[in-house]
Amino acid sequence: MSLVQPDQFQPSGNVETTQEILSVDMTQEWIKTTHAGLLTEKDKDLLIQYESETNPEARIGLLQSTQMPRIATLILTFHDVVVVQYGLAIIDQALSTQPEIASYFSDSAPFLALLKRQECVEDSYTCWKTCRILAHLFCFVLDEEKNETEIRSFLSILIKHVLPSHAEPALYALQQLLRKSALRTGFIQANGIDSLKNFLDSPNNSVQSNYQTIFLIWILSFDKDLISKFTEIIPTICLIARQTQKEKVIRISLAALRNLAVNGHSLEKMVQSKLHKQLEIWGSKRWGDEDIVADIEFLTQKTKETIDEMSSFERYRTEILSGELEWTPVHFSETFWRENIGRFSENNFELIRVLSQLLSNPESKPTTKAIACYDIGEFVRLHPAGRKVVNDLGAKTLIMTILYDNNNDTEVQKQALLCTRKMMISNWEMVSVK
Repeated sequence: MSLVQPDQFQPSGNVETTQEILSVDMTQEWIKTTHAGLLTEKDKDLLIQYESETNPEARIGLLQSTQMPRIATLILTFHDVVVVQYGLAIIDQALSTQPEIASYFSDSAPFLALLKRQECVEDSYTCWKTCRILAHLFCFVLDEEKNETEIRSFLSILIKHVLPSHAEPALYALQQLLRKSALRTGFIQANGIDSLKNFLDSPNNSVQSNYQTIFLIWILSFDKDLISKFTEIIPTICLIARQTQKEKVIRISLAALRNLAVNGHSLEKMVQSKLHKQLEIWGSKRWGDEDIVADIEFLTQKTKETIDEMSSFERYRTEILSGELEWTPVHFSETFWRENIGRFSENNFELIRVLSQLLSNPESKPTTKAIACYDIGEFVRLHPAGRKVVNDLGAKTLIMTILYDNNNDTEVQKQALLCTRKMMISNWEMVSVK
């Protein structure tokens, strides 16, 4: 998938709401507002004339030939939500009919001020339209350099205030803005990447919100300097893609992962998230989208190469000596254990000694202890002197202690039990088959 430019202003899913708002008779509201001194008589007459025109093209003509753009922007500053919605509906219909008319609304200040008001946060229509209009102005009308301060303000409001309460309009606006590379600096400086990570981790997101968020990560992943910032969110992307039934979510997830698969750390995260297994399932399906097929083939090859590299003995040794173990493929690889079991005798069974120390170290994490139990069990299963070595080094006693200590983590006890069985049974393969 290639990066595309921002979309021109198109009617949104709530275009019917805009039409409903514009069909309301606001005459009495304009008269009342005029008596309050907020509108002039000419302003009131123009609004009534605008209402009487039912043809969108005729309304465009009024916007182009009169003071209607100023009036529509003016009523956004009022505090009556109904009036504010009407002003936004005027602008929304105009932009949907003729996007070029945006040049008549070249001042972002009234829209930014509206987006900061509480009634905008509370009213979904107001929030949606304000975000859409501002995104359009900053993408197509206003000069980026001259309006740098306003753009940064908009990005900050989207991330800190709109995203937590109205995700879809915030994500829509960000989708438009971040396709322009010049606008990404402000997003990063507003802590936007961490906000996307935190948002995507929420289990309550809609399918559309997840799609839009991963879409944003895909956009940002074209910037090579940002790729490392998304490594920790890879497991979440893999999980969402695996659980969804929506092809568009799978497509954008694969596209994002392909862009992120440029360094070893990112690829390891994909392998640890068992992406390679899901790729096998997807690879057996028929896809109408050539991009999906290409991305599956690319990621399948990359994850295979990563698994081969992660399964090397030197890589395994480095992990054990680090004292921080993870359930990487090497621990489960029968090929690795059978090809390298003789090397565990090196340096007077150094690695088995380290694994034993990890079991006795109170600072070791539960995952590390669980893996240490598993690996000692594999050593016992395959090494000719495995049982004697483990017994002589005191590892057997440590594992038995863990097994009977109910204060230990459940997974640690489970692996201790499995290891104990391997120490007690000489023909483990026959037991496994049965």
